[in-house]
Amino acid sequence: MNKRNWYFADNGKGQEEGFSSQGLTEFKRDHFTHVARENCQNSIDAKSKRNNGPIVIKFSVVEVLSNEIPGIDNLITHLNECASYSENDDEENFFKKAIKHLTRNKVRVLKISDYGTTGLEGIGVPKSSWNALVNSIGKSKKGKGSGGSYGLGKNAPFVVSEANTVFYSTLNEEKEYGFQGVSKLMSHEHNGITTRATGYYYCNDSHRPIQDPKEIPNIFRRSEVGTDIFSVAFVNGNSWKKSIIKSTIENFFVAIERGELEVYVDETVISKESLDGLVVKYFPKIGKTLVNFYQYYDAYLNGNKYLINILDKGTVELYLKQGENYNRKVAMFRSTGMKIKEQSRLPKEISYAGVLITRNDDVNEILRKMEPPTHTDWSVDFLYDKTQIKESKKVLDEIISQIKAIINELVSKNIDESIILTLDGLLPDLNDQELLNINKSNQVVPNKNRVNYSSVEDPNELKIKKKSNIGKKLAKNKKVKERNNSTKRKSKVNNRSNEKQDRYTNLDFKKVRSFSNDDTKDYTLILETSNTGKGLFEISLIGKGNKVYKETIVSVQDKNNNEIIEIKDTNIIGPIYFIKGQSRVLSVKIPGYSNYSLGVEAYEI
Repeated sequence: MNKRNWYFADNGKGQEEGFSSQGLTEFKRDHFTHVARENCQNSIDAKSKRNNGPIVIKFSVVEVLSNEIPGIDNLITHLNECASYSENDDEENFFKKAIKHLTRNKVRVLKISDYGTTGLEGIGVPKSSWNALVNSIGKSKKGKGSGGSYGLGKNAPFVVSEANTVFYSTLNEEKEYGFQGVSKLMSHEHNGITTRATGYYYCNDSHRPIQDPKEIPNIFRRSEVGTDIFSVAFVNGNSWKKSIIKSTIENFFVAIERGELEVYVDETVISKESLDGLVVKYFPKIGKTLVNFYQYYDAYLNGNKYLINILDKGTVELYLKQGENYNRKVAMFRSTGMKIKEQSRLPKEISYAGVLITRNDDVNEILRKMEPPTHTDWSVDFLYDKTQIKESKKVLDEIISQIKAIINELVSKNIDESIILTLDGLLPDLNDQELLNINKSNQVVPNKNRVNYSSVEDPNELKIKKKSNIGKKLAKNKKVKERNNSTKRKSKVNNRSNEKQDRYTNLDFKKVRSFSNDDTKDYTLILETSNTGKGLFEISLIGKGNKVYKETIVSVQDKNNNEIIEIKDTNIIGPIYFIKGQSRVLSVKIPGYSNYSLGVEAYEI
């Protein structure tokens, strides 16, 4: 029998390795989330071609007698030496806490097991999946379409170990066994030499993993093809189950719903059949609002599906669903079924949520290389080759551009229905005679036969003028606010304001309506343009005899998406962005409400 123990190599009088140099920091925040994400991804990547069903992953916590932990006494010796060698109080406390846990009668261990995979191939062989996982740092042995690229995700199980110690056990499809421990500590003095930070539990004479199944302790030995990961001295806390369940559902619901992944967290089974019930249990409504995840889940199951060609390099799937107060974001998934990020900065004219999924093609591969070690973003900042940066940016920009185009098309198709729903029950039916006529010069001409729905006595007149002193007015107000500044500063403000005034041009209005609402004590303003642009609006009240009242506006809200419109000055609002042919429905509140008509002057910026 080969002698087995923990071995920390001599650093050869080279640079010492500190406690924080082990690549674990990125995974310490939300560590249970990372444990679920990284291990599920790794198992999906290792799916066996012989497996026609889902990958199965099991998370469980077991209590192991301390004397059954391989090499525990020797490991405690190294931990004590680290505590003595450290010059940092926090590090010293970490090692003392680890020692305290390992000297208990029983040690908590998180066991992560997968089934339906190949197991780790090439046990003890360089350039193999075993070597990449167990014996390397920042190295990945994964091909096209797989999840990881940096080889750092394997650090996630270490951050939930109070001793930064993990054991690996595998049985592969060639019926080969492999067992080895890894402990990520720090350089320390041992038997008169300064060591490296990382130590290994294996056969000391050959520096190879243990491959004889008889020499692998029963609790660590695999009985089926697949891999076990054991996080020794598992962190305390009762929230681990809930955290791993939620993280698994949030990040892998696409793979789970497809029937490609099943996850067991103790007795809880996360599968295609149980997914709906678990979503309701772990992602409840907040008031009437669905949490972000539920919106994505709804979009994937019930949304419209679009297939998008990306520069002839591959195809992505987009699922979009409109819903009240939905977050106007798209969850981005790669082909493995794992969520990478949430895309914001998308059109906000309607409420919706979406899911985008890449396929196993060149687009997926390009995006994979744009991810950080935590796999939570796509950015060219993580690339080095100039040609690759240029190509990748084109692909990412094209994806975002296509998403925006589809959302804008959805907005255009549904905007009229959206307006009807917004005004339903508030206003009587409208007909073409009630529209204001717009002449060739864009001057709005009130229809003499127009009826004000709140007051028959006054015309409901809405004016769009070509010329105005709105720029001067804004400049004047700003000047008053800054009158204590230097003369030079005042001059710059006036110059910029006058330059801005010169840039104001008319928006080309296609539809203009306004109504006073007695029930809600506000005004509804409907605007639609035949061109695209941003506009500022000066709003006033038109009384009898066309007398103009310039009142302070209290609030303006877009009824299509509940967005609050900025009040620029006393009675000036905006800027408001218009898309050609799309209506904006605004609720305008003015103090001392009366059922007068609205007067509006509009200017394109």
